[in-house]
Amino acid sequence: MAHRPEHGFQPRAARSGGRLSVVCIGGASVDRKYSLLSELQPGTSNPVKARRNFGGVARNVAENVARLGVPVSLFSVIGNDENGVALLEDAERSGIDTNLVLRDSAAVTPEYAAIVSPAGELIAGLADMRAVETIG
Repeated sequence: MAHRPEHGFQPRAARSGGRLSVVCIGGASVDRKYSLLSELQPGTSNPVKARRNFGGVARNVAENVARLGVPVSLFSVIGNDENGVALLEDAERSGIDTNLVLRDSAAVTPEYAAIVSPAGELIAGLADMRAVETIG
C-alpha cells in the first residue's frame, strides 16, 4: 500500500500512478565571482581570479531536482545573447528541460557578480536581474 500523507494530499502523478515532474519558476543567471588577489585598491585596476558559473534560485533548484532523477522544467526569462545561449546549453547538459525559458531579444540575460576579498569575504554583490523581474 502506498504511503499517504496525514493531510490526505497526494500529487496528481502519485494518484494516477504516473511519474512526478517539477517546474521551477524564477531566476536563471550567469554568476561571476571575482576573487581579489590582494587587498582592494579603490580607483584603480585590481588583479583577480575570475570564475563564471550559472545560477539563479530557480535554475539551481532545477539542477538539483534533475540530479535526483526527477524530470524538471525551468520557466525563466533570459536575453537572446551569448550569456543566454551558454546558460541554456549548461542547463540542458544538467538535465533541465528549457522549453519554457523565454528568450527576450530586448532583454539582457540576468547576471550576478561578486567581488570577494583575499580572505573570502564578500565586498560587493552586483545584480542585473531586470529580465527576471518581468515574470511578474
